[in-house]
Amino acid sequence: MPEQTAIEQKTSLAEPVVITTQTVIDEIIAFFGWWYIEMPIWYIGLIQRIATICDDTLSISLLLKTFFVPWHRDRTWVGYFIGIMARIIYLPIAIVITLTILTLLILVATAWALLPPVTIFFILKTPFT
Repeated sequence: MPEQTAIEQKTSLAEPVVITTQTVIDEIIAFFGWWYIEMPIWYIGLIQRIATICDDTLSISLLLKTFFVPWHRDRTWVGYFIGIMARIIYLPIAIVITLTILTLLILVATAWALLPPVTIFFILKTPFT
């Protein structure tokens, strides 16, 4: 089973578990590989999926493409006026909602990346206060 870490491989055997310094180092390296390589890739995929969902739900790209199309295909000046005004009012609201959601996700991903160094900093700082 190549996807297992060193401790998982050792515990899957019937032999007693012996944790060595090398095993601990391997687990720490595996943890940081997961934390800083696999999870950021997952967060990027999540942000892309949420952006697509927001675009599909709020129809931002569709409304931008059809900005000058009259309302309900009414080809009078009233149809054009209502269509453009409705899009002028709706699009900023939809864009603000989308940008707010994406900004929050980026902040969560940034906090995720900064959590281990900040934790280590406060652990090392504690004895000196």
